[in-house]
Amino acid sequence: MPRLCSSSCASAALPRSTAPLVFTGLVTLIAMYHYFRIFQSFENAYTPCMAVVNSDGNTVINYNISNAAKFGYTETGHPFNDAYRCE
Repeated sequence: MPRLCSSSCASAALPRSTAPLVFTGLVTLIAMYHYFRIFQSFENAYTPCMAVVNSDGNTVINYNISNAAKFGYTETGHPFNDAYRCE
């Protein structure tokens, strides 16, 4: 059975692949950071909990009763995607 690559061949390929791997890892980490920030912003802006409108017109959210299929998502009053804005 022939050897596909000797140890000197593997060490020669390592410097060529280091920069692309580091760049790919960095891009992946940045994308993951943005994904989590947007998801956190969505969780703050909307809730799957029961919302009841009082007689005075104010919406009261009952955080003890949560079911997205039954109640849908209700706005909490926090702006969506405000995670990137500075105050």
